[in-house]
Amino acid sequence: VKEMWKYVKQLQSDVEGVPRDQKLPFYHGAVRFIRSGYAKFQLGANPKVWVTQLSSLIAATNVLDATSIVSGLRVDTKDVDKYCRLAWLRNAEGQAVKAASVTDQVGKVGDALMKPIGWFDRGVVKRLFGACQVQVQKDGGAKIGTEQNKIEAGKLLEKVILDTQQNSLATERSAAMRSPDELVKGFTMFSADAMKGFGRFVDAIGEVGVLKDELRAERDPAKRKALEARLKDAKKQLHRSTAALVGVALFSAMIARGFKWLYDKDDEEDAGTFVADLFGNTLGGLPFVRDIYGFFQDGFEMDNFLIGTVNDVMKTALDTFNLAVDAASGKEVTAHELMSSGRKLLYAAGQLAGIPTRNMYNVSAGLLRRISPEAGYTVDSWFTTKNYSSDLKKAMEADDEKMIGTIAGLMLDEESAVEDSTRQTYRDLIGKGYSVLPRSVGDSITVDGEKVTLTGAQQKRFRAVYDVGQEAVADLCKLSQFKKADDAVQAKAIQFVNDVYWELAVADLTGSALAEKNVLFAEAIPIEKLAVIIAAARAIEGDKGKDGKTIAGTKKRKVQTFVNSLHLTAAQKYMVMGYLGYSNVHGAQQVKSYIGRLGLDKQEQAALLKYSGYAS
Repeated sequence: VKEMWKYVKQLQSDVEGVPRDQKLPFYHGAVRFIRSGYAKFQLGANPKVWVTQLSSLIAATNVLDATSIVSGLRVDTKDVDKYCRLAWLRNAEGQAVKAASVTDQVGKVGDALMKPIGWFDRGVVKRLFGACQVQVQKDGGAKIGTEQNKIEAGKLLEKVILDTQQNSLATERSAAMRSPDELVKGFTMFSADAMKGFGRFVDAIGEVGVLKDELRAERDPAKRKALEARLKDAKKQLHRSTAALVGVALFSAMIARGFKWLYDKDDEEDAGTFVADLFGNTLGGLPFVRDIYGFFQDGFEMDNFLIGTVNDVMKTALDTFNLAVDAASGKEVTAHELMSSGRKLLYAAGQLAGIPTRNMYNVSAGLLRRISPEAGYTVDSWFTTKNYSSDLKKAMEADDEKMIGTIAGLMLDEESAVEDSTRQTYRDLIGKGYSVLPRSVGDSITVDGEKVTLTGAQQKRFRAVYDVGQEAVADLCKLSQFKKADDAVQAKAIQFVNDVYWELAVADLTGSALAEKNVLFAEAIPIEKLAVIIAAARAIEGDKGKDGKTIAGTKKRKVQTFVNSLHLTAAQKYMVMGYLGYSNVHGAQQVKSYIGRLGLDKQEQAALLKYSGYAS
């Protein structure tokens, strides 16, 4: 009797849509607060969510013909509430938003920012009422516009809402959605439409299976005929449910792709990504399965609203505190660090307070990127660490002069180590299509093919070492040999210097010995001189024969003549020839003696001697 009474109370709770009183865990209130804020943070001011409501038209093909839905777009539907009270109830008190977020209250701010979701949902229901009127007439009922047609259409619309639309009514929600445990509810957030569509698909499979079993066991001809008719209808419904499920997933994937295009963030999109999104949307009706799929697809650890929010808030608080400590201790705090930290702080506060700060930024910044890519890129650079070198390469490949100028200007402004006299050299070469800017130092770098994540302190240390190279670039630009060289040689010389100091910064970070060729040679010959010499030597070409092929030995002779004309010691000239890949027969003792005076250890001396063209 006790268990029966418990069941009756639960049933009453489900029918009334009011969770019954029970003892809840101590964390319940805090989790409810976090989940409520998270739902509003995700849904509010989000145009993508608004437009996604239109997928309900596709979901309705579970019951209605697609042609009826299309024709119903032109039918008058202003009296929908009169003939379908469920439509009126669905539109009352923000039921669409409550269904999506699985919450009972959204508050005044949430209600205002999420109203567009209700407007789109209301528009869908009205269009479905028009489709139902067409379907009634199509099935042999009263003509569109008549009282009888609207009465029957109202009944059909109620079936459409209950069978295919999101779980707006408490009695239509799943057990997880009705659970008083806020953690359980969190798994079903933002999946009301998908769960209903997937549920209809599973129901259709189950009905076909049951009817097939009954048909195999039935021997009476009359009953078999009736079962066969029912099985035929069930298979038709299964086809409808499958088409609706895939159609909704396809529509959602297209909407996601469309907004990436609108916000000018579709550079990394490809067919594989689209198919992955399509498959993920199809699994949207299975909350936990959806999370597992996300783990394998995106490579992230499984997360939820609670862990994600707590992590974001705590990390933001820690980063802000560390930034304040740095500022108080006199350490340099860049404008970029302040802007980035400020945005993270607004995002974290929005998650807790239920204000969609991220959505507001995404919409405004996204539209700015679409209207003016250069302005959008500039705004993004205030808050995020940009890969200027990679972005500049893309802009050059696209021959986008405005974006090239924007990226170059931003990077040069950010590189405080670049002297004003050198900036013009950079700008001139970039304008002529040469990629010469120093590499940007972000949250990570790649060393020997492996990604190495940098802490804030490591980033500053790496930049400090790497930026020293800009002093060498400035000296390089002042050399008479550099000024006389053509653009290609100048660009290669600057790249050479930047590469050497990048290797020095990597060596400083990893603690490895200075074993790289360029780094060791920089110890033997002033880097700015070595850079222009190597660039000029590599630009030399051998003589061509009548067949257009290079005549053997002519390039080496020209390179030797060039190197011999340089104001270098004999040992340095031999070393330059070795650097360029030529083997040296003479001068070994001179080079060994010279290298021995550089202060390198034995291992580094041996490596430099080998790089200088002498076999070990």
